[in-house]
Amino acid sequence: MKKYRKDRTETCDPCEERFENGIREIVDEVEGYSPEEHVEKKEEVNAAFAGCEDRKG
Repeated sequence: MKKYRKDRTETCDPCEERFENGIREIVDEVEGYSPEEHVEKKEEVNAAFAGCEDRKG
């Protein structure tokens, strides 16, 4: 079965399909997090990008 892009004009290339599958896996993983895990991950992300605000243009 061929998968199509949203505009239905072209089929997805293998790289694009792998990317979409990876995103689906990440979303499925995140949906399984407990509320505590969500807070923990949010804090991780905030800490990782804490210095980025200075670089916004």
